[in-house]
Amino acid sequence: MNVDMKVKAGGDLTIGSITFAPRNARPPVEELGLVRKVTKVSFEDAAVEKNGALNIGQAVAALRAGLRVARAGWNGKGMYLELQVPDAHSKMSLPYVFMFTACKNRVPWLCSQSDLLAQDWEVVS
Repeated sequence: MNVDMKVKAGGDLTIGSITFAPRNARPPVEELGLVRKVTKVSFEDAAVEKNGALNIGQAVAALRAGLRVARAGWNGKGMYLELQVPDAHSKMSLPYVFMFTACKNRVPWLCSQSDLLAQDWEVVS
C-alpha cells in the first residue's frame, strides 16, 4: 500500500488527506471559540437557597458568570475559586478554575468528592 506523505515548511505532516500539526502548535484561542465578549454578567438570585448556600452546580454557574466562590467550610481565610478564560496571550488554551489560597498564591484547582457534594458554597467578593 502506498501512502502519500508530505512535510510542509511549518512542520505540518500530511498523510493522505489528514494533516498533523507539531505538538507545540495550537490554533489561536479565538478559533477554538473560547473567547467571548461579555457585556453584562448576571447570576440568578433565585438559584440561591434561603441561607445563601449553593450546591456545586450553582457555584459553577456563578463562576461562569464571572463571580468568585468559596466553601464556608474551608479553614483558610480569604480562599476562593475563580474561572480563568484564556485570551490570545495565554499559555493555556482552555478555561480552568484556580484557587486563591490563604497564602495569597494562585494554584490550579480540582474538585474533591466532599467539594462536589457540599451544600455550603457561597459567592464571595
